Amino acid sequence: CDALPLAPMEDPTEDPRLVSLVNDERARRTFAERELADARQQLATWRKRARKAEMAARFSLRLPGRDRTPVVPDAEVTGERPVYPAIRAVTSGAPAWFRLLCDTAPLEAVDEAALAGADLVVVGGGEVPPVLRNWLEWSPRQPLIAIAPSGRLTEALAVGGQVDLLVGEADLDAAMRLDVPSIHTSRWPAGASSSAEEVAASLDANRSSSPRRVAQQLLSAAGLDVPDAALALTAVAVTKRPDRVAALIDTLGSFRAVPLHVSVGTHGFEMTADAHQRLTDRFGDGLRVAAIDETWPLGKCMNYLMDDVRTPLWAKIDDDDHYGPRYLEEAVAEIDASGADLVGKHTHHLYDTDLDRTYLMESGFEHRPGAYVPGPTFVGRRRTWEEVPFAHRYARIDSTFVRGVSAIGMSVYSTSRFEFALGRGGEDHTWHVDESRYAAKGRLVGLGFTTEEIFLPA
Repeated sequence: CDALPLAPMEDPTEDPRLVSLVNDERARRTFAERELADARQQLATWRKRARKAEMAARFSLRLPGRDRTPVVPDAEVTGERPVYPAIRAVTSGAPAWFRLLCDTAPLEAVDEAALAGADLVVVGGGEVPPVLRNWLEWSPRQPLIAIAPSGRLTEALAVGGQVDLLVGEADLDAAMRLDVPSIHTSRWPAGASSSAEEVAASLDANRSSSPRRVAQQLLSAAGLDVPDAALALTAVAVTKRPDRVAALIDTLGSFRAVPLHVSVGTHGFEMTADAHQRLTDRFGDGLRVAAIDETWPLGKCMNYLMDDVRTPLWAKIDDDDHYGPRYLEEAVAEIDASGADLVGKHTHHLYDTDLDRTYLMESGFEHRPGAYVPGPTFVGRRRTWEEVPFAHRYARIDSTFVRGVSAIGMSVYSTSRFEFALGRGGEDHTWHVDESRYAAKGRLVGLGFTTEEIFLPA
């Protein structure tokens, strides 16, 4: 049969419209692949930066651009703060130390309306302000304390009425008499390297003649119902080692001369009934024991315990360091006298069990304000923790905390070198360094555990 000739098929690649469409799709795909590669590269870069930042935060490395100058208050707190600031006393001729007891205003500078709003009138010396003569005729009137009056003042008080409290010698009728107290303020020259005997003597004097003791005695004797001025403290300790619980209990039970509460967190285990009973027998209602989830970071454990602290002061106690019986007594005296928000021991002893040697570390930082104290020596006011809670981290929580305290302008004060030693070496301790660090940061003070160098005399 006759075949009809077939028309030649068109090559699609020769169609300009189809070629253009294919090329456009390839261009879009190439562009998308290039964008995806750039995004992956940027993601890898940011992940690398994030890892560096995480490591820097974990190990307290200073990131580039951070200000390395710690914030330290310009002026040292003088310590001349009244023990009872809510009590207002108008005074004339009163000794300077009375300003440490309560809020004061000069009697000569107040009118009768201001005088009527005062809680207490305190007079001394020989002068008789005119407003005092009128006040002596008031009925009723506030309690009157006369401190070593003489001359015309003695005559006015004898005529005007009975003195509620006479401090010192005078020929006057008084409801109660006391000797003139000596006020001990525990103040040391900045940077002074005190001896163990001097520190012990200061603490002995502070027990009976601190401004708090004198304020409690004088104001109560004058008839004012004042709250207890003693600064109670909560010792806060977190331990993750059951074998260190007994040593920790011994440490807590050895502290003296401080109204003490205790809060212990067992990190990842339950305290035995025997150990719990030992603590209960010693601290009674002032005890809190909490079993904490082992997955929690150390900073979260501390915040969990601190949230239940109700005393005005707290102390961080570590289970692998050495504390003397007067450690808390000194810390409370110094935080009260210095007015600091946080105290500790920048200059301190260190005992390494492997080397069996005692070192004195960071000499030259005793009795002075600064920006750093070691974490195991933290003793602070509760409001300090409220302003700067512990970071929820597994390590270096102490350095982060004290850096935060200093950074917001709160005051840090370093006390004496006594009554504390860091414990290092062996399997019991959590922090290890080479002996060269001891030589770089301190000096050898004795072979073995030198108690005579570390602790105050009994």
